[in-house]
Amino acid sequence: MVELVAFVAWLIVGRSSWFYIDEWDFIAGRKAGDLGDLFRPHNGHWTTLPVLTFRLLYWTFGLRTYLPYRVVIVVLYLAAGALLLVLMRRTGVDPWIATAAASLFALFGTGWENILLPFQIAFMGSFAFGLAFILLADHDGPFDRRDWLGLLAGLLALMCSGVGLVMVAAAGAVVSMRRGWRLALRHVAPPAAAYAIWLLAVGHEDSGIGHFDAVAVTRFAATGLRAAFEALGPTAAFGVVLAVVLIVGLGLAVAQRQGDRRSELAAPAALLAGALMLLVITAVNRAASAPTGRASLATCRSSAR
Repeated sequence: MVELVAFVAWLIVGRSSWFYIDEWDFIAGRKAGDLGDLFRPHNGHWTTLPVLTFRLLYWTFGLRTYLPYRVVIVVLYLAAGALLLVLMRRTGVDPWIATAAASLFALFGTGWENILLPFQIAFMGSFAFGLAFILLADHDGPFDRRDWLGLLAGLLALMCSGVGLVMVAAAGAVVSMRRGWRLALRHVAPPAAAYAIWLLAVGHEDSGIGHFDAVAVTRFAATGLRAAFEALGPTAAFGVVLAVVLIVGLGLAVAQRQGDRRSELAAPAALLAGALMLLVITAVNRAASAPTGRASLATCRSSAR
């Protein structure tokens, strides 16, 4: 019910929006039948899947309406919310708490760019496919059909944006903690090899990494982390409370799960580490050019989302 309400609400909220900046690269600057256009990086990201999606939407609807483009990003965003709910329930989170957290994600107004702007299918695609990879690989036993499907999801995550790198790493960490490093290597090596081939072939032409220093990266990452918590509530104090709850909750979760039950925490631990990794990667890419003061906070808040 929450996702249905969110679907309708986000379509209404974004009804006055129209094509903008980056989307024109996929609409006017690339062709689905040109391998160079499909694999050429966009701001350092491997975006083959978003390019194909935009080309299909353009071929079907043209520029007559923006609605189909917006439907795709809203559906993808809410699908990621549903996957988060499944993941939380699998890790033993209380149904009401899991539903409340997933509902907060579905109605996360501060992150409106990721819900209303169709170009965000690049980042949200990596996140959603990455969550699917983790859920498919997070099981006991030998390598089976679920793992093959997980590898496919991991490859699709990489073909959406650089966020896929973090999600594949998180999936590998989950498998390593639950099933051992050998199976983790089988999950990480194939998508990593595919990404390395793309990077060596064309991806290195637009790395997006400039000069930076450790102080700037640390400041940027710290600001982004603070902004992420502040964005979850109406005031900065609420963000502090959430940070305390997270730390205390992690301690209680570890204490309550003994023996084999510790494996339930593999996915949330890997995603938490992945979130911090993504923040550091973003800091490395943007810290040198980040503005200061209030503008810096706005930049970091956008990156944190």
